[in-house]
Amino acid sequence: MNQNINVLNGLTPGTSYTIEIYSDIVTSTLGNIYLNNGANPNNYRAYFTYCGDTPGISGQPSSTPQTICQNGTATGFSITALGNSLSYQWYQNSGNSNTGGTAFSGATSSAFTPPTSAAGTLYYYCIVSGTCSSSITSSASGAVIVNAPPSITTNPASVTVCPNTNTSFSVAASGSGTLSYQWYLSTDGLTFNAITSAGSNPVYSGFTGNTLTLTGIVAGNNSYQYKCVVSGPSPCTTAATSTAATLTVTTGTNISAPSPLAPSICSGKSASFTVTGGGASLSYQWMENGSNINGSGSQSIYSGFYSTGGPTSTLNISSVTGLNNYAYSCVVSGSCGSPASSGQATLTVIPAPSFSSAGASIYSSSWTTGQNDDNTNGFGVWNLTTSGGNGTFFY
Repeated sequence: MNQNINVLNGLTPGTSYTIEIYSDIVTSTLGNIYLNNGANPNNYRAYFTYCGDTPGISGQPSSTPQTICQNGTATGFSITALGNSLSYQWYQNSGNSNTGGTAFSGATSSAFTPPTSAAGTLYYYCIVSGTCSSSITSSASGAVIVNAPPSITTNPASVTVCPNTNTSFSVAASGSGTLSYQWYLSTDGLTFNAITSAGSNPVYSGFTGNTLTLTGIVAGNNSYQYKCVVSGPSPCTTAATSTAATLTVTTGTNISAPSPLAPSICSGKSASFTVTGGGASLSYQWMENGSNINGSGSQSIYSGFYSTGGPTSTLNISSVTGLNNYAYSCVVSGSCGSPASSGQATLTVIPAPSFSSAGASIYSSSWTTGQNDDNTNGFGVWNLTTSGGNGTFFY
C-alpha cells in the first residue's frame, strides 16, 4: 500500500536512527533517508542522522555606527539565533561586508564587544552553525570607528636670537581627525597664558596653528617660554601638551673690558693681553700695530691670537724683546650686531741692565727676578761683583 507516515517525533539532534517499515514508500522531511532493500522484499530500512532545525537568525547586529576614542569602551553586538546546538564565530572586516572577513579569536558566543586598542574603522558579523554542516551568516554591523587621541611627536625647540629679529616655534602632533592648536606664553617660567592676539614686542601670528611666529623680538623677551596644547575632535577630548621651549635674546657683540692692560715688561720676558667680550657665537682676532696677527714668521712668538667661543681671549707673547712701543688690540665678532674693537694697549719693554767699566774688572754677574715680578713692573735684582776702577750701571 502507499501511505505517508509521520512517526519521527521527539528525536535528538545529532543522533543517528534506523527505521524499518513494511511499506512501499517512506517519506520524511526531517532528514535525509536512504532506503535499503532487506532480505524480505517488503522490508525497507531507512538510515539517517537527525540534524535538528536549520539555524536561523532573528536578531541581527546593530547597524548603527559608533565612534570611540582609542582604548575606550565600544558598545557590544549580539545576535539572536534559532536552531539546535548552535555555535558562533565573529569576524571583522575592513569593508562594510559580511564576507571575506577575518575570524576574531575567542569571539565564539552570541554577544561580542569590539576591541578599541588600535585606531581605524572596522565592521563585524557572525556566522552561526548548527549540529550538521549547515550555517547562516548575520548581516554586517554598523561601522566601529576608533579615533587616536592627539599625541605630541615633536616638541618645540629652544632658540637663541638677536634683538630686532624674527623667529618661530613649531610642534608636530598625531591623532585622528582635524587637530586644533593653541600656543601659550610664560614670561616668568611659572604661569602660562594662552596667546589670543597679535600683541607687540614681539608680534605673534599662527598662535592657533602648529607654528608660532614671533616678529620684532626685543631684548626684554629674553627667557620667555612657549608651549602648545593640541586637541582632537570628540570623543578624544583629552588634549596633549608639548614641553616648553625657551627664547634666549642675546645682547649685541661688545667688549666689556674695552682695552687690554698696557704692561711694562723686561726685555726677554713673556707678556700677555686679555679682553672680555659679550654676545653670541664670539670670535676674537688680535692685532699688532693695527694688522691681524697670523703667527707666521716673526710672529711665531704669539699664541692665542685667534680664538672662538669663550667669554675671554688672551694673547700670549713668549718674548717681548724688540717689541717696545708695539700697540696691541682685539676685534670681537659675533652673530649679533657689528664687530667690536678694543682700544690699543702699548707694550713698554724695559731693557736689561748693563755695566760700562772704566778699568774695573767684572768677576761675576747675574740677574735675579724680584719676588714681586709679575711681568708688569719689571722688578728684579742684578748681582754684580767688580774690583778696581770705576763703572756706570745702565737699567
